[in-house]
Amino acid sequence: MDRLAQFFLLTLLIHICHAAIFRDLLPGLIYVDRSAPFGLMYGPFLYFAYRAIEQKAITAKQVLLHGLPFLIGLIGHFVFISSYSFRMEYRSEYYLVLYSLMGLSWFFYPVGVFIISNNGANRARLERRIYYYSVILILVSSIFMLTLVLNRMMEKGSADAPSSGATIFFIMLLGSLLGYNYLLGRLRKPLRLEMQSFTGDLNVDPFERNLTGLTYAEQQGIKLKIIDYLVEKSYLDTEFSIDKMSKLLNVSKPVIQQFFKLHFNDSFLKVINALRIKEACIYLSDEAFDMNIEELALHCGFNSRASFYRNFNQEMGCSPIEFREKSVMK
Repeated sequence: MDRLAQFFLLTLLIHICHAAIFRDLLPGLIYVDRSAPFGLMYGPFLYFAYRAIEQKAITAKQVLLHGLPFLIGLIGHFVFISSYSFRMEYRSEYYLVLYSLMGLSWFFYPVGVFIISNNGANRARLERRIYYYSVILILVSSIFMLTLVLNRMMEKGSADAPSSGATIFFIMLLGSLLGYNYLLGRLRKPLRLEMQSFTGDLNVDPFERNLTGLTYAEQQGIKLKIIDYLVEKSYLDTEFSIDKMSKLLNVSKPVIQQFFKLHFNDSFLKVINALRIKEACIYLSDEAFDMNIEELALHCGFNSRASFYRNFNQEMGCSPIEFREKSVMK
């Protein structure tokens, strides 16, 4: 969810910079901004946010499928801005089609997500609030956009784009604030990792056990660093290693190893592999799962199918395929 929020904010930043350049710095090229298909991305963002919150897999196939309208719109955008004759002859039709598609996308994605979503108890309260705010925001935006399109069709007047710059920028600002609020909440909330699956002591608190040779303040700082790092699931990267973790956190390898032994009652490598297997189980339990085993292994941080199978069998007592079959039958 964090990566999705960051990518969403990056997209908004690019959209805002693009609009600022061609609306204010280069007003003679305002059609470059008006004809851009950025609006076709926000519906898919909402859908992917729903899947991330529900811990459902987001595959490359799904990204391509939901991103296809934007890619097609991008091609049309380049044709529109590069061909003067096309722009003059089909200007009204282009804007009408583009903004109609945006309005429909902003309407049907929230409605569709509402239909397929559920109020699972495991959904984080903050994430649920951001999710519903986003749905409401996009629904309101879609109504605004569709109203403008309908008015333009009835008036059949000027060929200008059916949009209000001030309103669109206000909507983008609200979206930015929602994304910022989510990430800020992630930074402020207490950092506690669910460790029940990886330690014999079900009530263990990583802040109650002491690391030797360090002051109390140093211990607390190191523990927070390591827990935060694990919460972000950086171990799902196939290039992840204790050396990279040590360098990034500025914590020595022996201290990291000691932390894992104290708080997980196991070695660094075994705990990391167990966390990866736990992630794989989440994907395998998803009804919409459509990756092959090699893709799943790489997605969960394993460099090979053999390593993934071996660790999965050690952790779960069965193969990934058997686990999938059991999950589907429940």
